[in-house]
Amino acid sequence: MDKRSNQILNQLLAGGRLQLAEISEKYQISERIVRKKIRELNDELNESGLPSVSINGEGILRFEVREEGLLEQIQKFIMNNDFYTYHLSKNERKTILAMLLLNQEKYVTAAWISEYISTSRNTVISDLNDLKDWFLKHNMKLVSQVQKGYIVEASEGDIRSGMLKLLELNLDEEKYGAMGAFHVFGHLLLKEIQYQGRYETIQKVLREEELRHDCFLSDFSFSVAVYELLILAERVKKGKTLEQERQPDWENASLSSKYPLSRAVLDRLAEEFSLDIPAAEAENFVFCLRRKSYLKSGTNNVDQLVIPVLIGEVIYRIISRFRINFYLDFALYDLLVDHMKSSVYRMSSGEVLENPFRGEIEKGYPEVFCTVEECLKPLEDYLGVKVPRDEVSFLVMYFASMLERDKLERMRERKVPAVLVCAMGRGTVQLMLAKLKQLEDVLEITDVRSSHELKDMGNINDQLVISTVAFPDGEIQNILMVSPLLEQEDIYRIRRKATKLRENWSGGQTAETGKFLKKQKKAERNSLGAMLSADRIALKQEAQSWEEGVRAAGRLLYESGAVTYEYIEAMVENIKVNGSYVVIYSGIAAPHAEQEKGAVREAASLVSLKKPVVFGNSENDPVSYIIGLSILNANSINCAIYNLVRLFSQEEAKSRIEAQQSPEELLETIRRLEDEYCR
Repeated sequence: MDKRSNQILNQLLAGGRLQLAEISEKYQISERIVRKKIRELNDELNESGLPSVSINGEGILRFEVREEGLLEQIQKFIMNNDFYTYHLSKNERKTILAMLLLNQEKYVTAAWISEYISTSRNTVISDLNDLKDWFLKHNMKLVSQVQKGYIVEASEGDIRSGMLKLLELNLDEEKYGAMGAFHVFGHLLLKEIQYQGRYETIQKVLREEELRHDCFLSDFSFSVAVYELLILAERVKKGKTLEQERQPDWENASLSSKYPLSRAVLDRLAEEFSLDIPAAEAENFVFCLRRKSYLKSGTNNVDQLVIPVLIGEVIYRIISRFRINFYLDFALYDLLVDHMKSSVYRMSSGEVLENPFRGEIEKGYPEVFCTVEECLKPLEDYLGVKVPRDEVSFLVMYFASMLERDKLERMRERKVPAVLVCAMGRGTVQLMLAKLKQLEDVLEITDVRSSHELKDMGNINDQLVISTVAFPDGEIQNILMVSPLLEQEDIYRIRRKATKLRENWSGGQTAETGKFLKKQKKAERNSLGAMLSADRIALKQEAQSWEEGVRAAGRLLYESGAVTYEYIEAMVENIKVNGSYVVIYSGIAAPHAEQEKGAVREAASLVSLKKPVVFGNSENDPVSYIIGLSILNANSINCAIYNLVRLFSQEEAKSRIEAQQSPEELLETIRRLEDEYCR
């Protein structure tokens, strides 16, 4: 599951049915992608014993069966997701990583984080480098030490402030239901502060003490107070208190009208969670309560902080309506708050700031304009004045920029559908597909065809055609001619073309671009570790030529029953006829032959050579590792080829492979490395 399929699931729970075209338009993805996400979601739902989502002939989505208790079942399904089953977007991943680091008591390594959030180590290191700047901007420092890892250095007050802002800017009751119950990202973010088992208790205690003290928070302030108490409980449980950061003015906290409420709430939580909560925490929570807005309060004092609180509530309402997130962009949030404070000052003093672009903004973003006007009502009620439309238009510019940013991110997530046209055999196709994996951020290969099949493919102009075969000028609109070896220049050209098409093609395109594709069973994804076995691995072998090396790899396949003896000769003959394209990466060759030449079952063998041999490939010779492949299905070994190139392109992974002394150790190492680098 990912963010988009989770949103579709939530909408189905809320409305019962959805239109395929509406989803496509709303999220700016093709109907083909929506159908794909529904198929993937159904796989997960069925695995958990839940009803599937069906799409009828009219394009209507609904649950096939909607029995009583479905909401509770879906809630349990959502909360069973983890970092292995949910695909985090880049912003989601960095937000959770920031929360994880803020709540750590000791150093954590990139390798530990990589395993914990099921992301490659290189991605984690890149995220950590980005977060260093983010922490510095917020009075904190992300320290790294060799052999020890990473830790955040900051005052306890700044750490809690950062944690609170991550929750405020990324969670809300409308979007996440009961504290993330219907949203995996919200659930995973909150899990970092151990919310399960605490939230319901905190909510119950706060509600009861509101009633007892005749002091009722607004919905927004109630949610923020719950976040603050969740953080307080988690940090005090870890022995991290504010006692050492006590401020001089805290001594007067006991004189505040909010102190009895603060003391009562924390006393009860101390008992419920078996916590030793020092007096400084109750004093600080008084200031937290004074920053809140109230529907009813037992005091006649009006806090000076009520305007910032109302501003926060307005922002909360607007981002909830448009389902947008600030993620880690505290700077934009603070800028927006400052602008609104200035607006309040101007309205209070009778000043008017004209926006020369108001007309264009009202015309360009009518829905945003109406929503902002509607959400400003609590602030208008407090001030007793109507917010001028010029001031509204300035605010619309901020939120429109966030919507445009979100639209751009969705565009970047969108992939260009492509057909691979190749005149060579399946082995060549597999190697081309493996090399095209490096473009999977912009490209999705939807089919592989021969040149004579294109006439049956319908409207081919709504896809990119990557072809090793020439076609008459103008016959195919979006086509790129490439070498069967897919040189680096070919990769660059494909990326440029795909990026340009992604920008030009309408984001709201609802026509299914792949209707003409064959209906094929989903191919099994064989990893390299799954295709290998210890009896098909031979280390430090002697070979005087590439032929001897290839025959050695072929014999391992033959002796295990994966191929017939004729297949070995076919592997050698394939290289003699078609050249050294099987040398797929520096030092690695993956010889193979057609299925008809004697492949019995899919398998791989691995031969490491004492001395490397030359295949005649100027770019990747000499070869030290020969991986023999027995291929049955054209799509089933994509994963193995990709993982092979991925592992040998990482120096650390390659060193660990080379260090192994037995076939059993090497096989176990390859499987561990695939989990670490290729998940």
